Amino acid sequence: MSCLHLSETSSDLTFAEIGNPRGNENPFLLTFGILWFRYHNFKARQLKANHDDWNDERLFNEARKWTIAIYQVSCRGHDASGWVVR
Repeated sequence: MSCLHLSETSSDLTFAEIGNPRGNENPFLLTFGILWFRYHNFKARQLKANHDDWNDERLFNEARKWTIAIYQVSCRGHDASGWVVR
């Protein structure tokens, strides 16, 4: 079952609820949220294939960590390797 579902908002058109109250403000925000949800689900499937002993909770949280990390790097717009202390 997907986290993404459709709902009707009063007499308006049907929009997707993405868990962000600002998600329906404009098509860009809606699309951006859907892309991150899809990436999270992709990463969860990838992790499940490599770690079949993990439960759903661990798969969700590990995929969440990856999604947040990729989002943060993409927001910076550059390689973050210079920030790592070795």
